[in-house]
Amino acid sequence: VFIGNYFLDMNTVEVIPGVHQIRGKYVDDFGYLTSYLLIGGDELLIIDPGTAGDPGDEIVRTIEHLGFKPRSDVAGILCTHGHPDHIGGAGRLRKATGASIMIHKEDASLLEDPQSFINERLLLDFAQRFAMKLERGPLRVNFRGIEPDRILRHQDKIRVGGLSVEQDY
Repeated sequence: VFIGNYFLDMNTVEVIPGVHQIRGKYVDDFGYLTSYLLIGGDELLIIDPGTAGDPGDEIVRTIEHLGFKPRSDVAGILCTHGHPDHIGGAGRLRKATGASIMIHKEDASLLEDPQSFINERLLLDFAQRFAMKLERGPLRVNFRGIEPDRILRHQDKIRVGGLSVEQDY
């Protein structure tokens, strides 16, 4: 559905002017897998690219429906923290957009070595770690490690068009 220049569907909503929420599927005990687009003039920032599969292509479709070009108008991909449901889709989106991936220095290792989330961040015994390999929910580690393009520190600024976003980790 187009209203003015904005594409609206059941999964995408402009929560405040310039901030679009993209909902993926609903997961029991977690809620919706959610990503955001922050629009600053003629650029946008993807915030929390979701899992390796969700919301995935919906993010790119929303960028296009909002009148932006995925390969030239995406200022970056910001991962707010290193949980798989916030970083798993970063690699696919970098491939689709060419945009740089940003993450705080404390979680960069989780992007580079996703298995470390299970081995180091979750306090699990051997049987529980094995069970996580069978996990189908949003904490599933089903993506390859990638190098971030920018390591953020507390209070680093990210520019998006005329906007400035500050890292607060």
